[in-house]
Amino acid sequence: MATAKMRIKSMGDGRKSLYMSMANEKFQQDPKGTMGKGEKGKKKGAKMATTGLDMEEDALHLNMLSEELEDFLYAAEFGDTPTIRRMLHDFPDIDVNASDILGRSALRLAVGNEHLEIVELLLDKSNVGNVYEALLLAINSDHEQIAEAILRHPSYDKIAKTIRVMGQSDIFYSALSDLDSQFSADITPLILAAQRNQYGIVQYLLMRGDTIIPPHSYNCCCTECTEKVELDQLRYSKMRLNNYKGLASEAYISLSSKDPILTAFQLGRELKNVANFEKYFKTEYLQLAAGLSDYVVKLLDKVRSHEELETILNETNGSTLGKREKLARLKLAIFYDEKKFTAHATCQQKLVSIWYAGMLNIERKGAMMKFFLHLGHILLLPFLTLAYWIAPKTKIGRYLSYPYMKFMANTVSYMIFLALIVVFSLTESPADEYTFSQQPGVKEFYKEYTNKSYNTNGVFLDDFYVRPHLPNVMDYILSVWVVGLVWQECKQLYGEGLEGFVDSWFNLMDFSMLTGYLASFVLRFLVRIKVTMALDFFTHRSSWESLVNGDPRSVYKQYWLIADRYYWNAWDPQHVCEGLFAIANVLSFSRISSILSTSDVFGPLQRSLGRMVSDLLKFFIVAGLVFLAFMIALFNLFWYYDDATRRSAEMPKAHPHEITNAQLSFGEFELTFRTVFWSLFGMTDADVVELQEYDSKFTTSVGYILFGAYNCTMVIVILNMLIAMMARSYDQVAGVEDVEWKFARTQLFMEFIKEGSTLPVPFNIIPTPKAIYYFFRSIYRTIHDCCFPKKRQSKFQKSARDVQTIKNILNNMGEKAKNTKGSDLPDEGPIKLNNVRKIDNNLEQEENVINIEDVPNISNHERVMKRIVKRFIFESQAEEDGATEGDFAEIKQDISSFRYDVLNYLNSQQRVVKDNRKRLNELNQHITNLDEKLDLLLDENIIRMKHLEKLLTKTMERSSLANEGGISPEDTKDLGTETLSRWKSKSRKPILKSQKSSSLPKLDNNNTVDNDNFDQTDDELDPTVWVKHNKMNRRKAMKRVMNQYSSSECDNPESPKPGDGTSPSAVDEGIVGKVGMVMDSIGGLIMGKRTSTSDV
Repeated sequence: MATAKMRIKSMGDGRKSLYMSMANEKFQQDPKGTMGKGEKGKKKGAKMATTGLDMEEDALHLNMLSEELEDFLYAAEFGDTPTIRRMLHDFPDIDVNASDILGRSALRLAVGNEHLEIVELLLDKSNVGNVYEALLLAINSDHEQIAEAILRHPSYDKIAKTIRVMGQSDIFYSALSDLDSQFSADITPLILAAQRNQYGIVQYLLMRGDTIIPPHSYNCCCTECTEKVELDQLRYSKMRLNNYKGLASEAYISLSSKDPILTAFQLGRELKNVANFEKYFKTEYLQLAAGLSDYVVKLLDKVRSHEELETILNETNGSTLGKREKLARLKLAIFYDEKKFTAHATCQQKLVSIWYAGMLNIERKGAMMKFFLHLGHILLLPFLTLAYWIAPKTKIGRYLSYPYMKFMANTVSYMIFLALIVVFSLTESPADEYTFSQQPGVKEFYKEYTNKSYNTNGVFLDDFYVRPHLPNVMDYILSVWVVGLVWQECKQLYGEGLEGFVDSWFNLMDFSMLTGYLASFVLRFLVRIKVTMALDFFTHRSSWESLVNGDPRSVYKQYWLIADRYYWNAWDPQHVCEGLFAIANVLSFSRISSILSTSDVFGPLQRSLGRMVSDLLKFFIVAGLVFLAFMIALFNLFWYYDDATRRSAEMPKAHPHEITNAQLSFGEFELTFRTVFWSLFGMTDADVVELQEYDSKFTTSVGYILFGAYNCTMVIVILNMLIAMMARSYDQVAGVEDVEWKFARTQLFMEFIKEGSTLPVPFNIIPTPKAIYYFFRSIYRTIHDCCFPKKRQSKFQKSARDVQTIKNILNNMGEKAKNTKGSDLPDEGPIKLNNVRKIDNNLEQEENVINIEDVPNISNHERVMKRIVKRFIFESQAEEDGATEGDFAEIKQDISSFRYDVLNYLNSQQRVVKDNRKRLNELNQHITNLDEKLDLLLDENIIRMKHLEKLLTKTMERSSLANEGGISPEDTKDLGTETLSRWKSKSRKPILKSQKSSSLPKLDNNNTVDNDNFDQTDDELDPTVWVKHNKMNRRKAMKRVMNQYSSSECDNPESPKPGDGTSPSAVDEGIVGKVGMVMDSIGGLIMGKRTSTSDV
């Protein structure tokens, strides 16, 4: 523990960890937390850096958020992109790394709600810790686009570099990781992406060089594992579980392994082993192992052709089988207990096709045809066996080597063996047909010594039958059969290895059965040898003399002759022999149940029975404890009442030592076992604890209580628990009975599909010429390899030699093609030759820089697996493209984001309308002011025009007077000039009016103002209509003035013009014309100015 603590302490001195940078980067950038707050925010900055779990700190954290920051977090959460852009522009110093009361920063809120645009805006301004946390959150939320955007951002390069420098071990020791983070410190992006099966992210991370380091074994005792366990065992266990979750993911295995099926098999076995040690995470590990089984089944679903299936099933990588072994991968699946892979339809189709190979499609025949075919094969078995023994390579010899024929031959052989056992049991004789006195060599001595008078010791019994001492035919036949079975099992043990052999219950049953038979026959022959030796012993006179004298050796020899079992010992070898033989018979007849696996009717039932037997073994452990407890308790309660025990303690004359019920049931340990055992089946009475004449009511009462409690516990509770367990097991097997049956059938089929064990028992004990040849050949090769070791060539060297051979062949083809006109070979030849030259050059270059042994050779199996994995990935992604809950959540977020976009647009439009309305009001006010001024100006001009009219009238009157009085034109001119000067010098002060004119006055035919033609007010008209109406009125007024002026000219087309020296009347008319022009000009000026103002 101290070493681990010292290591943690030294980590900070040697490097800067990722989590230290995550935790301290914000503090280094803004120590007081005042970024983006101004003077007012600096006072709250220290509070912004404080986060805690108690309610007071959370409330303080909520209060210290500024209004701008709250709006910023709110906009990031709900996808208000315009607001984020505006706030980043308006508040460049805003703290984007600040978090809310739940510790969520703006970047995390945007990632959690899948707002890609906001994430891209915030990545450049966020610190490393927030970026790393946002990446994990994006991967965990299946937001692949956001995760890819973060991975491609320069900030992640810094994170990845730090992780590579630290390593997973240093991350475990790091005590500076953020404890408030949503993810533990050992979770890396690759592990999380693998757990979520994000293929795109996993591939991107693998291309960057990331990988998942497999955990050490659970029993590893290295320094690193020991320190981790001492530091934090729970954290270490969870770290191992997280790593295994990443390693066992479909995405990681598919993209990182060259042989996904083998990887899944090996990892599944490892997970099952870890589950046996880490009981607290057993369910999780078993679920991962089950997921791997489903994964390899999914890969098998993608196999499309028979060629691909053969390539997969015949692959020997990862197994100890030979290169030519059929279905090596299927054999490996059985070894790793991958039942789903074995029971898959494609594997079963290939298995059955090999099983019935060469059998004339017997599986497709009818029932009667199958019966006759099987009968014919059985009758031909001896001849086929002889043909195989003589010529195994011929067509007839190979017929017996077919898997189905081997199965039939072994089945028939075993059935014959069981029939022989039945015959042997029925024909066995208890004694020899001759008595002891009739045995050769004993008859003379027997009569002599039995008739002598000194025979008073009683050592000679009456004439008796002798034990069997000569082996019969059945003994030899069964012995040969047992030897053949033993040899068959030995070959199987050698081929499968001890681990594979012990893995099958039937192999253990065979081992127990053969052990019983061997021991039985050994004891049987031992007894026969003893009997034979005893008979030979008594063929000498000295033996009879020693028997008369009571020599123990002679008495011992006489014991082996007596066939009457009344005089035998309890452990006589014949008793033991027959007991072992009986047990072996039970096992041998039970062993035939394995053949039921070939039937689709009895196979599932046999698997259900097998599962219930395993539950029965579990039950015996629990029931045995209860059984043993009550058995010892009852024996200790009644041990005194055994007859022998009582006689050693009681006074013989006090009472007659009557036998009690307790003595008969619990007096001895063996009697107690029988009573307690048979009481389970209700075969004992309730008064077995009675003591009759003994006054021991307390002992009797305790006996009743114990015996009653035992029956209640065992019969009511334990036995019913057994029934429930067996029913549950049957239901479990019934749910997967097809898989269980096919797995058991595959195990049986594979024993006969593999090469060898062709001849059935007992023919297999006779070595065939082929076996002798192979035996000596293996010896020769072993000696040759030891004496002349051959230099080993790598696969790379072999491939280089193959390339050179291909190049030579193509060169020859190219030379032939050059001599052939009109051929296409000259065009294709150089291309292929160039490719071969490139390959050859690459091989030569690689030989100079790398070790040839390390260069991988891509096999056909790898190419097939790549195709299958691609199909699997495409289908997985196609399934993910469907509508899921995440898609609906994404649509919801898009709608929310669109809502805020619409609201922002409406708000902006409202601001524009408000500004336009304000400007229109100002413009309307300005127009009103201009209109008032124009009205005043117009009224003033009208008044002036009236004065001018009066002046002109006076001038005309004077002109007429002058004409009458003889005034000269020069005087008239001066008079007009004086009049105009007087009009110009007249005061032009504006005449203010208290009320605005409703409309501009119009001039009538007499150039007078007419206000009666327009009676509407400004309030009753739209401003546009008002301006247009007044403009039209003014234009009409001007038009009338111009028409009057034009009509006056048209009425006097030849009137003289002023200034041409004509008569005074002509001068007057010229003056009047000029005055009209001046009036028109003034009116036009006034009308034009008002019109332009109205247009504005």
